[in-house]
Amino acid sequence: MTDVAVPRRVEVDGFTYELDTVREVSPGQDVQVGTGEDVVVMLVATGLGDGSATLSTGDVALARVLAGQERSVPVTGPHGLAYVSGDLDDAPDDARIGVAVYRPTDELADGFSSDTAVFRSDTGDRRLLNAAFIQDGESSATVVVRGRLDDLTFSDYCSTTQPDLQSGYDFLAGVLLAGDRYDVSATPTTAEGRTALLVYRPV
Repeated sequence: MTDVAVPRRVEVDGFTYELDTVREVSPGQDVQVGTGEDVVVMLVATGLGDGSATLSTGDVALARVLAGQERSVPVTGPHGLAYVSGDLDDAPDDARIGVAVYRPTDELADGFSSDTAVFRSDTGDRRLLNAAFIQDGESSATVVVRGRLDDLTFSDYCSTTQPDLQSGYDFLAGVLLAGDRYDVSATPTTAEGRTALLVYRPV
């Protein structure tokens, strides 16, 4: 598929990926693009005429190229990708399809990070207000934010080699201020490992 130009680098959800390979795909054939890790793929096609091409993983459609187009937007699977397949619909016999495979770079997205873990400043329609990682030797960390409780989204993260580790967060205070505004302090707790608490609100 060297006759379709694809970018050397793409960005998906704030992360940068670099082109690894472009492979031709026979319609209906499964093509291995990884082993379930984080990869990005782009469907490419030529000679579609009035037809279309679809890239799928299992029963899930990932991307589509329509008549007059040569490539899709870069996409990834919900839990990484191992195999993809391509199909043609109402396309001429000489239509060809392929897949460009991109691997992640070491560049982290904008946001709150520790080592290789990063939480984006914006995700969907929500913006990061505050976050904290538990430091080595500590068992808790506290973040303080201000906003309506029903506007806030709390997320936690934990990575450890310790078996049976439990983590969570508790509200330490919720003081009613003028109107319906709150100062909220929340603490994620864990016995050992890297844990983070993140608080988002709508943009």
